[in-house]
Amino acid sequence: MLNVVITGGTSGIGLATAKLYLEKGANVYAVARDVGKYQDIQAELHAENYHFVQADIRNVVDCQRACMEIANKGKVIDILVNSAGVYGERAIGDTDEEFFQTILDTNIKGMYFIKSPVAKW
Repeated sequence: MLNVVITGGTSGIGLATAKLYLEKGANVYAVARDVGKYQDIQAELHAENYHFVQADIRNVVDCQRACMEIANKGKVIDILVNSAGVYGERAIGDTDEEFFQTILDTNIKGMYFIKSPVAKW
């Protein structure tokens, strides 16, 4: 059985991707910040193979902990889907440094650091 890690796996494209992998019988590990969203989705899906790993991918330590949490369950990560991301509907002149840093941390740093020593890649 495939073990799939999906960042942002509780909303948008990440959730849609999770549902497709669940239909194929994969174990899906949704890495996200909001446990409430996961609980709502789990109540709707009733999928035993849809798991939640709470982490903020902007945080390197959270990324490492999330991968190790999956590995500690004896799972090897077969597929990683980097779906977590943010964007701003702001003009460049209206974007402050703090918001720009959030975009970089989520969209770039998070993609890089959500890796694991037990992954196949």
